[in-house]
Amino acid sequence: MPAWLIFDGADASAEAVLGLSAYVRAGGNGPAREVLRRLAEGIERMSAGSARVWPFGATLPYAKSRAIWHAWGSQMPAALAHASRALNDRSLLDTAVADTAGFTPHLLIGGGPDQAWLPTPADRSQIAYGADSRVQNLLAVAEAAHAPGLRKLAGNAASWYFGNNDSGAATYDPATGRTFDGVEAGGKVNRNSGAESTIHGLLTMLALDAAPDVAASARVAGLRDRQNPRLLEAEDARLRGDAEVVRPESAWTGESQWSGGRYVSLGPGASLSLDVPGDAGAWLAMPVVHRTEGRTGGRSAWTAAGRSLGTVRHSGAGAQGVSAVPGVLEMATLPGRIAAQRDGSVLRATGSGKERVRVDAVLVQPMIERMVLAGGGHGRALLRSFDTERRVVPVAVPGRGTATVVTYDGSGRQVARSHAVGEQVAALVVPGGFTVIER
Repeated sequence: MPAWLIFDGADASAEAVLGLSAYVRAGGNGPAREVLRRLAEGIERMSAGSARVWPFGATLPYAKSRAIWHAWGSQMPAALAHASRALNDRSLLDTAVADTAGFTPHLLIGGGPDQAWLPTPADRSQIAYGADSRVQNLLAVAEAAHAPGLRKLAGNAASWYFGNNDSGAATYDPATGRTFDGVEAGGKVNRNSGAESTIHGLLTMLALDAAPDVAASARVAGLRDRQNPRLLEAEDARLRGDAEVVRPESAWTGESQWSGGRYVSLGPGASLSLDVPGDAGAWLAMPVVHRTEGRTGGRSAWTAAGRSLGTVRHSGAGAQGVSAVPGVLEMATLPGRIAAQRDGSVLRATGSGKERVRVDAVLVQPMIERMVLAGGGHGRALLRSFDTERRVVPVAVPGRGTATVVTYDGSGRQVARSHAVGEQVAALVVPGGFTVIER
């Protein structure tokens, strides 16, 4: 991890990079250019994961934890986009694209600008600064990378203000310019309107005023369908053998958080079993486990419907270093897939080796996730692929007229465009990419 970020934060450093980029492009040179380059390089190094592996191309905010992403100050992609132009450095832009074209559609389909993933989506509250940062990131990277697909995503991100959130209600009031202080997990709106939320709301509205196409998309905000990841808590599982639910004194580990405030400790040969729903075709399983510092230790073997999905190693996290705690809570992606079963499947983890292992939760991820919105006689859909092959999937998209289907790869590059008549639309999705349908 870079040791020279401001307060060890890519988030705080991004604010400085935004200002320094404007200064350098206006003619500032010397120390300002050098500081800009060093901070931008530090932010670039915080990119992690891949299309199928946590954090899915996101730029992490904090150099002392590789297990947390949060929405506060998360304008790292926009900062890198501006820095790439000021410094004429394309590699910075590539990192920004990985976040906006890979992680961001996954975040939006998953439920919107969540406050924090730790690494599970444990804090589902949503605040205006999270929504605004997604819009600003997408617009800045779209312009710098000449990627119109990211502008399409910006419309989805801005729809949060107009009702595409857990409450189903608008969080921005155009009559007064106020933005509410957020939406709590479960859908309750905090109707206070502090300066921070109002400022971020107005910044988004200024961006929408300058981008009428994005503003029109943002008003299509009524949620009609969502197929997104499901979080299964280990403590809710059926336990067998030497297995127990443990509630630590605090859910906060010092750098991340036990989902639900508990975890399951499995002895060798012990197992936990969880029910996986059967309403979304095939799934990927992404267990969240604790990995210890040592090179050797326990493992967990994962199966579904009697078929192996893979094995997770619970050791090898590396030396503690600057981390607040030894070891790490980590989300793994199992190589096997849970096959479609009409009545669902049973996911089982069995401890192996000589040491106990700790399992926090499992995120079961649809191979093709989707979100469908409607409003004002129009319909929009966003799909994101976790598959390794190209797929054509049916999607019901409401609205009038012909639907336009545009498919983008994991770098936001357009790979296909088609049109469809009728509510049922056949949509092409490619590995790691996203597809936008508009009617």
